[in-house]
Amino acid sequence: MIDGLGHTRLLLDSSGGITDRYSYDAWGNPIEQVGTTFNPFRWNGAAGYEWTPATGLYHVGAREYDPRTGRWLQRDPIDVAGGHPNLYLYCLNNPVHIADPDGMFVPVLAGVSAGAVFGGIIGGVTAWVSGENIWHGALRGAVIGAAGVLGGVAGASLAGTLGVGGTAGAVFGGALAGAGSDLAVQGVSLAFGWQSCYRPCETIGAAVLGGMGGFIGGATRPAGVKVGQYLMKIEQFRSGGGGLNVYAPPYKVRNTIFGLHWQAWFVKGQRMGGIRKLHYHRLPNPDLHRPWQGGW
Repeated sequence: MIDGLGHTRLLLDSSGGITDRYSYDAWGNPIEQVGTTFNPFRWNGAAGYEWTPATGLYHVGAREYDPRTGRWLQRDPIDVAGGHPNLYLYCLNNPVHIADPDGMFVPVLAGVSAGAVFGGIIGGVTAWVSGENIWHGALRGAVIGAAGVLGGVAGASLAGTLGVGGTAGAVFGGALAGAGSDLAVQGVSLAFGWQSCYRPCETIGAAVLGGMGGFIGGATRPAGVKVGQYLMKIEQFRSGGGGLNVYAPPYKVRNTIFGLHWQAWFVKGQRMGGIRKLHYHRLPNPDLHRPWQGGW
């Protein structure tokens, strides 16, 4: 039997009798085990964490996790795109609310990818309208969008430390990163003769685009970003996959008004397929996996 956080608590025999019982601390260290049935899927078992009794480690996707130190034994395969400069940090020091079934914390990487795609589309369209090289515009926009996301993560974190609103910090940090990226791109273009003069309007546009990317970056943080009374978060799920969720107060799962997810979907706790699929949830029936259930 699995608890609400995805940890195995009980093993039952065919008649429903309890054969094994487990308890753990917040970091996954075993506190109590009753029974001798072989079962490697214990703490975060629903997310695929595999316990190795001989070493006391959990095998998790790309890495090994040590619950005694609360740290990974290997560097994060996606480097700082995992959202923190400490590449051995486990789930941003938040093991109760976050799991990492792939062994690489990916919300920030997803945000960077989204920012790059979003920026590339805007940059390409802008270049096409201006009669410039579409691919150069798309590449420039992608760099600015990705930089804006990373700037937004940094800005929101700094704002939270200073006690300022994280959303404002994310947008401001993204705008600075976008403008800085544009200055660097224009500097290289001027040095190689790809443009004849500095274009301040492009820097302003890059700051706006970077601010949008910063908003996405802020949404990848555990605290998310707010738009009015609504909270937006890009999250990684304990069962694998992830997605974008929009919450109404008091910002609990039951208050989700919209979710765009990429995961193997569940109905009443039962996994309905092993392949992760893109789907969404919305009011008035957020439990339906659309478009497979309930139409659009």
